[in-house]
Amino acid sequence: MDNWILIVVIVVVMLAAGLLRERWCVLRVERWARGRGFDVRSPVPERGPQPAAELASCLTVYGARLWGLVLEGSLDGVTITIAENESSELARKTGIWSTIVTWPIPSAVGRVVMHRGSGPQPLAVAANAVVGGVRGPITDALGMRGEDKGAQRAYTPGGWAVYGDPAVRDPWLTHEKMRELDAWPHGGAFVREDGFGAWRVEGAISAGRLEQLVEQPPAMRCLLG
Repeated sequence: MDNWILIVVIVVVMLAAGLLRERWCVLRVERWARGRGFDVRSPVPERGPQPAAELASCLTVYGARLWGLVLEGSLDGVTITIAENESSELARKTGIWSTIVTWPIPSAVGRVVMHRGSGPQPLAVAANAVVGGVRGPITDALGMRGEDKGAQRAYTPGGWAVYGDPAVRDPWLTHEKMRELDAWPHGGAFVREDGFGAWRVEGAISAGRLEQLVEQPPAMRCLLG
């Protein structure tokens, strides 16, 4: 009995420590947000914050299933949303937490998705490897339709896969743009679609990570502009 009580006490202490650590992380993020002029959005809409939720669905197979912290503010006069979410991915038993950064791109028309094979998930490989009911959600997420998926995929010399309707993708994907993509050092995946752009990277939000993320929007706007 004494051993059983000890085990219960240890479990309770570990759970309490985990909750306190999580709360401390949230407080640090909230403090960071106030210092930077960002708002922490609460409650988060049931279907996720827009346009982040819609853009996240372009960069994952099944879209986000759970949203965590959502920060909204502006940098250099441009509206920015930074949001963490959990999504289900192929060949993974547990969900993956990632962070998506979104901003407006008035010139963006249609959908262009960009990722490297070493990014959050090699969707191109998955799309070609799986069959049956899973193929539809993958090709939809990539903006591909049926037999046209081969024509809708292009590659940069540095290994970025770029998906989209050729009529939309090719005028934007110039040789200079390919060089800019290949020179991008921070990984992740991108999408530009109907007035917005987004960058998705694995990992949840933390105060330290936010400092790194907010340094990237000028370069991201130039890259996807």
